[in-house]
Amino acid sequence: MKAILFLFLVLFTRDCFSQQVSAYSDSRKYFYSFDNGTYQQLEYLPVLSYKISGNSIAYVDNTHEFKIYYDGQVYKQDIYAADFRYYATACVVPFQLGRALYAFDRGQRTSLSYYASSFTAGDSIIAFFDETSPGLKIYENHSVFEAESTMLQNPRQVQSGGNLVAYVDPADYFKVYYHGVVTTLSEFPPLSFSAGTDILAYEDGYGQGFVAFYKGDTATLETFPPVSYKTGYGILAYVDQTNAFKVLAKGALQTINSYAPDAYEVNGNMVVYAMNNRFMVFYEGKETELENYIPRDYQVSMNGVAYKDVSGRLKFFWRGEMYTASYDVITEYRLNGDVLTYETGPTHTQFFFKGKSY
Repeated sequence: MKAILFLFLVLFTRDCFSQQVSAYSDSRKYFYSFDNGTYQQLEYLPVLSYKISGNSIAYVDNTHEFKIYYDGQVYKQDIYAADFRYYATACVVPFQLGRALYAFDRGQRTSLSYYASSFTAGDSIIAFFDETSPGLKIYENHSVFEAESTMLQNPRQVQSGGNLVAYVDPADYFKVYYHGVVTTLSEFPPLSFSAGTDILAYEDGYGQGFVAFYKGDTATLETFPPVSYKTGYGILAYVDQTNAFKVLAKGALQTINSYAPDAYEVNGNMVVYAMNNRFMVFYEGKETELENYIPRDYQVSMNGVAYKDVSGRLKFFWRGEMYTASYDVITEYRLNGDVLTYETGPTHTQFFFKGKSY
């Protein structure tokens, strides 16, 4: 096993990655929240749309009013409009009314810009270009920071990870914003890059090596570009030039196999992959075989993967443990963070959360 260790300062990171919320409508079309094992009726008329983040539920009610549920309370946003868009990440709810851009974060609404020509959002961070006051700005933890005050044009490329922003400025410099600090990684644009949480991977545009930025430090992982790569929460999975499958987690690089998986994906702390007709997961430094076949469909979240087995049972691998969430016939299921929501009949919604059925 080859290991590359990163030296880094221990930085305080706010904990907004609560993943305990879901939502559903009952047989009467009443709209409910599920939050950490408790239910609450939010609306008695059908909602027009809703989106679930890790810690809140954003929705448009029957009167076209935009509302956000967070921590047991519904926050009205006083918005009734057709030219309106909203999104949901693990921690923040960005929304736009025309060109005006706002963020809802842990019970607080922040006005970011009245004329945002573009923006990109990660789990706890939003990068936007404000044409009324040119420059690249970053929203994080209820505050707005100026990453580039002299930037008169939109970045050539920009990507928000969970808590960092990587971008190519108009002069082709490749930079990253992380915990209030902007670092120039290269004077040449990368061939490609992928931003995660606490981690950024990229193909160097000058030397063409494969480089990782992790918690403030950088290291070259490979001399040649990889075949493919994906980032998550402090984790990076990739297939190198020789087709070896590798994972960088907690600063250590491991070779999982000498040949590439048939398919793989990274979500949060999870690497889920198919190899030799085996359904595998890499979690907390450990490989686990879930099944000796590949499920027809599955869903992955920050700490878990859910799927139906060959008998139709709903399985849930969560935080290193395997559970059978339901033995009933499942018509539909979805995984939101740590909450597994499933239907056992028309409008019969149940939940599996922290090892218990609700």
